[in-house]
Amino acid sequence: MFRGFRWLVVLVILLLSISSYVWSFHTFHPARLSVIATTTGLSQEEKVVQAAKNLQGVIYDYSGGRFLKLGLLVCTDVPRLSYQTAGIDIGGLMAADYKKYPDHYAAFAGNNPSTPYFARRVENQKVFFNDTSRLIRNCTAPEPGDSVFYGTSHVTMVLAVYPDHTYDEIETAPGTLLVTVHYHKAWVPKDVGRFNRLQVR
Repeated sequence: MFRGFRWLVVLVILLLSISSYVWSFHTFHPARLSVIATTTGLSQEEKVVQAAKNLQGVIYDYSGGRFLKLGLLVCTDVPRLSYQTAGIDIGGLMAADYKKYPDHYAAFAGNNPSTPYFARRVENQKVFFNDTSRLIRNCTAPEPGDSVFYGTSHVTMVLAVYPDHTYDEIETAPGTLLVTVHYHKAWVPKDVGRFNRLQVR
């Protein structure tokens, strides 16, 4: 009986240790990006890229975005939080765009700025970039900080571009489990939203 209790204690300690590790290193904490946001001497592009890199390793939210408060992320959170770190409030800008062009956005219950998911939907982010002339269709030359749209169901971000026409891409998706960087991918023309066309207003 004592032996069984001892193993139970070991198991509890192990589970607590794993939980602590996951919470510390694999969930999103705003403080991780606040240091970048307040750093002087970095350009807007550099802040966006550094913020995105800082999200590497965060767990994907398989609930579809319901566990942001627990530090889990969906694909749209990578560019959204990265822009936010550079002083670009995508959510606010999207709300302003919706006010001007509500008919440009898909009409279904909850798809408006009054809900927390509005700015976290891929199709809404893409509509916003298009409405504000910041969407480059079939872009042939990506730049660091670009949001890369895979149709209207997935978005990633460019971290670096190389002379051999490859690029580094950061994303989170059901198949990646964690926010992941893919190095030296061959670029295939895609629609991109370009952040250096997105000045703070």
